[in-house]
Amino acid sequence: VRNLDDSRVEVIAQAEEEVLQALIDWCHRGPPSAKVERVELIELNFGENFDDFNVV
Repeated sequence: VRNLDDSRVEVIAQAEEEVLQALIDWCHRGPPSAKVERVELIELNFGENFDDFNVV
């Protein structure tokens, strides 16, 4: 998860389908102070599983 210079937020996530869908649903709403205008999804294939979490 990282904030970009143009006020967008980038998230790279890996999880079970149900968990990812919950994250996507939350991204469409965002936190109370956010104004979400658009959510863009790009499916990537990393070939291996993540084993940690970082906020950049």
